[in-house]
Amino acid sequence: MKEEDKDQETGLESQLASCFSSSCKTLVLPSRPGYGKLGTKCLVKANHFLADISVSDLSQYDVVITPEVNSRKTRKSIIAELVKLHRNTEMEKRLPAYDGSKTLYTSGQLPFTQKTFDILLSEEDERTCSTRERKFEVQIKFAAHVSMHQLHELLSGKKVDTPHEALNVINIVLKEFASHRLLRSQMGLSLNVDMSSTAFIEPLPVIDFVAQVLGKHVHLTPLPDAERIKTKKALRGVKVEITYRGSVRRKYKITGLTSQPTRELIFPLDKQMNMQSVIDYFQEKYEYTIMYPHLPCLQVGSKEKLNYLPMEVCKIVGGQRYSKGLNEKQITSLLKVSCQRPHGREGEILQTIHQNDYNCNPYAKEFGISIDNKLASVEARVFPAPWLKYHDTGRENKILPQIGQWNMNNKKVINGGKVTNWACINFSRNVQEKLANAFCQNLVQACQISGMEFSQEPVIPVYSFSKTRHELELLIAILPDRNGSLYGDLKKICETDLGLISQCCLTKYVFKIGRQYLENIAFKINVKMGGRNIVLMDAMSSKIPLDVCPSIAAVVASQDWPGVSKYAGLVSAQTPSEEHIQDLFKCWNDPQHGTVYGSMIRELLLSFKKEAGKKPHRIIFYRDGICHPTDFDFYLCSHAGIQGTSRAAHYHVIWDDNNFSADEIQSLTNNLCYTYARCTRSVSVVPPVTNIESVRPLPALKEKVKKVMFYC
Repeated sequence: MKEEDKDQETGLESQLASCFSSSCKTLVLPSRPGYGKLGTKCLVKANHFLADISVSDLSQYDVVITPEVNSRKTRKSIIAELVKLHRNTEMEKRLPAYDGSKTLYTSGQLPFTQKTFDILLSEEDERTCSTRERKFEVQIKFAAHVSMHQLHELLSGKKVDTPHEALNVINIVLKEFASHRLLRSQMGLSLNVDMSSTAFIEPLPVIDFVAQVLGKHVHLTPLPDAERIKTKKALRGVKVEITYRGSVRRKYKITGLTSQPTRELIFPLDKQMNMQSVIDYFQEKYEYTIMYPHLPCLQVGSKEKLNYLPMEVCKIVGGQRYSKGLNEKQITSLLKVSCQRPHGREGEILQTIHQNDYNCNPYAKEFGISIDNKLASVEARVFPAPWLKYHDTGRENKILPQIGQWNMNNKKVINGGKVTNWACINFSRNVQEKLANAFCQNLVQACQISGMEFSQEPVIPVYSFSKTRHELELLIAILPDRNGSLYGDLKKICETDLGLISQCCLTKYVFKIGRQYLENIAFKINVKMGGRNIVLMDAMSSKIPLDVCPSIAAVVASQDWPGVSKYAGLVSAQTPSEEHIQDLFKCWNDPQHGTVYGSMIRELLLSFKKEAGKKPHRIIFYRDGICHPTDFDFYLCSHAGIQGTSRAAHYHVIWDDNNFSADEIQSLTNNLCYTYARCTRSVSVVPPVTNIESVRPLPALKEKVKKVMFYC
């Protein structure tokens, strides 16, 4: 390395060391430099409802429950019973808000500083359906006053520290009557309300549920091993209730499924190990005749004491969230329900507000909280789309996206990668060799059309490569649609053991070859091979700020200038619950070498200098932030949703040595959302952050893999 290069490198590292050592100690968020003016102004509705708090001070009390209770639900029930019994007497009509742990709050002081209450709580045992009473001792002791003054100052626009304690108290109050939270904004406090969807298990008889899972009737024939295993996975952890004992509806959690059918099952009836069959037991004990002895039994209870329940005598308990993977049909059904257009979503949110009637809630009245019943109106601006640059050899070398999308017709990628030695490996039994060859040739053609140099030679089996042949550059792998750990294992071997770029394709796309799919795969292959798909037109005249380097647990950094479209990624392990990235940049004193600089920032900066031929003069970090009325933040909806309602991303400036104006940082962020490597659409979050999600903790990567976008 030249002495000049060494001096430049040392100078850059010293600047970074100074910056990071000072910024990590006291991070003062920059104030908003003003409001942006770029774009067409408009008025939009936000799913926020303005809230007002009239109370000035709150009282905080410590709560101790004896004996100790681990269940949050039980603790809340104990305090609810206490309030029910003593609100109008010992508590002088105060209605406290309880956090479910060790603290409660009131809008005024209670008539005592410390008091102990004896509470009898009636609990229903789900297994026996019986009710039992438990006695608890609850001690309530005054702890402190919580002032709302700083919160009111913050909301009036003054630059003060965020009063987290006051906000937490208000959110605890809200949780007593709503599963929403208050957010601070330029308009003041607002209640953020949204709709969410999840899948629940339908409360069917277990046999009917199994029929749905397997897609066939199960009343007549035994289950083959494969279907039994599939059923076992679907049922494990699901709660069921028995139906063979009239009004007695005991509930159990399924722990497994027997490998034998019901007719073959026997169990010890007593300590003398007298055995009895399940069929005889139900007949003699409950006068119930098993109708489907060919089906396996549900296993419930502990491992030490398993109980057998025939499927036909059990029904799934309602209200259970389905946490396992959905099939394509179920996913489609869920999307139909959850993907609403803005007008429909607005209607449902307003209906929720009307039904909840927050202002009439006793907790809202007690703590002086009033909530508007109309969606907040917010000033917005529509940004112009950026011009995008493609290679000059294409019939079209630039494009202006329309509504966040465009196509590759008559265009070639700005820098095409080169693939000379490649191979295909087929892991799918359903794909014949002829079909695999045809798919690969179609993919090669798509890559060539996009502007890559891609060898047209026939697919060569991996095992035919020897040490004397040229090194393999790309492996195309055809995987079964359901491939378990195969995908992860293949990627790990290729990227860490072999230093080989790979591209996986699912069987369903091999059978149904689509132009758009091949085009998108060609984009991914190009950036994996070191190419670039697209750049901003402004980048070609150096009008945009320089390097973009995000930091969130993993770090990706741009490796090209002025294109800002090619990223390298690194991952570093973190101490649990540590907010700052420990390995982002650090320096230490070595007895032999003096001051040593290292870690993620240094490695990525050196990589940038090697690729671009010079060091960056500015660094822009993209990461998540928090909301504040006076700090520099903005919401950006940079993509057009294919269906449903598009969700805006929230950006917060946490450090700004560049002195960006609002228009500059907002325009840069919006424009970068048009440079995502995988598709011809603008994306919802700026690509450096989007790419971070694809970089996973792995063993050490091979050098040839690490410097390209292998994670695409």
